[in-house]
Amino acid sequence: NSVYAQTTVGSVVSIRDGNEWHYFKGITAPPSHWNRNEFDDSNWLKGQSGFGYGRGSYQTVLPDMRGSYKTVYARKEFVVKDIYEVTGLTLSVVCDGPFVAYLNGVEVIRNDAVNTTDQSKVILPVDELDISGFIHELFPGKNELSVECSNDDINSRNFYFSPNFEVLEYQGGNVK
Repeated sequence: NSVYAQTTVGSVVSIRDGNEWHYFKGITAPPSHWNRNEFDDSNWLKGQSGFGYGRGSYQTVLPDMRGSYKTVYARKEFVVKDIYEVTGLTLSVVCDGPFVAYLNGVEVIRNDAVNTTDQSKVILPVDELDISGFIHELFPGKNELSVECSNDDINSRNFYFSPNFEVLEYQGGNVK
């Protein structure tokens, strides 16, 4: 009789296109603590990720954005039961312009690059970024992923924004 435990890594949090987020249209700046865990976003709008306008299909259409505001601020709550079992964090942000992502108010990554000035071309980076170096910023229980995404030009003919996030942790296997 041999006894062994099999462990695998699995996703315990998976935030993908179409998940509901709280979001704020950047006509004015949000409160300075908008990206922190304790911020009350109950007065913010709710919509499915895949925010945008112009050509393409969007889960949440922003028809008033062109000429009015460049930035969308979005927040998504998620729960981690055991932070000591977390083995990795991955994030991908599709944004037509610069973006900044925060985990519980701590900046984890930013992209200040302008993607294109030619509006006939839309270049959308979709790299999955390993942000596991920020595991120590997780709280047991409620956590907050916040992302601000800006359009390159307030008068652009289109805009698209969709963040994706995953928390990986050890999953117990069968003991034989």
